[in-house]
Amino acid sequence: MSEAEARRFVIDHFWVAFGAFALACVLGVYQVLERSGIIPAIQSPAVYFASVSTHGVLMA
Repeated sequence: MSEAEARRFVIDHFWVAFGAFALACVLGVYQVLERSGIIPAIQSPAVYFASVSTHGVLMA
């Protein structure tokens, strides 16, 4: 692997990590909104617990 390929590989991994972190942030905000009851239309126990699990996996 050349140096240019290695740099591209590292940059791609950073983008994947940033994307996963951004998704985890969105799920965290959803969890706060769902638990607070501010927006009753988004309340769903199944979706909430799925978001908790996904958020935990992404943050690990």
